[in-house]
Amino acid sequence: MSWRSSAKNKKFWWALYGIEAALGLYTQYFLALILPAHFAYICIKLGGNRTAIKNIFKDKNVWLAAGTCFLLFLPWLPVMISQTSRVSDGFWIPEVTKFTIPTTLSMFLTLRRQNCPLFWVATAANYNRNFTPTLAKKHPKYQAAIWILTIWLLLPMIIVYILSQARPVYLDRYFTYSAPAVYTP
Repeated sequence: MSWRSSAKNKKFWWALYGIEAALGLYTQYFLALILPAHFAYICIKLGGNRTAIKNIFKDKNVWLAAGTCFLLFLPWLPVMISQTSRVSDGFWIPEVTKFTIPTTLSMFLTLRRQNCPLFWVATAANYNRNFTPTLAKKHPKYQAAIWILTIWLLLPMIIVYILSQARPVYLDRYFTYSAPAVYTP
């Protein structure tokens, strides 16, 4: 039995994941938005179907990680609630537009804040829509890794974009944890 497959070591790694997730939340609340990308990765690795999702929720190690993260972050929860409730409408964060996400992606690529013309938005959307599934089919061994990079990059931005329809909370710098997904080969 290899050291990687022992149940005791799996518990250790899942608990460590929970600790790291909690530390990440202490650093940046929006880091919680990368957790759905990790969930999607596990789901894809297990087959990407309804049974895979059920198996994830039955896995005690997943609950160990979630519980560890929750318990470690729990003391800070009142502070987080206080901080987030102080941000009011009309605060310094601008409203989102159809160019918000493309501008963030452009900033990741060019390291400059510039508005993207609609042509580039359409080109990037079409490229990603075709590129990720094609690449995943071409390299089935790396399918989950290819999908997690796309989800890691886009899902947090999409979630915050949708939330920003009610109250602006989208700010480019809040997504620095997603930027490495652009540069990973």
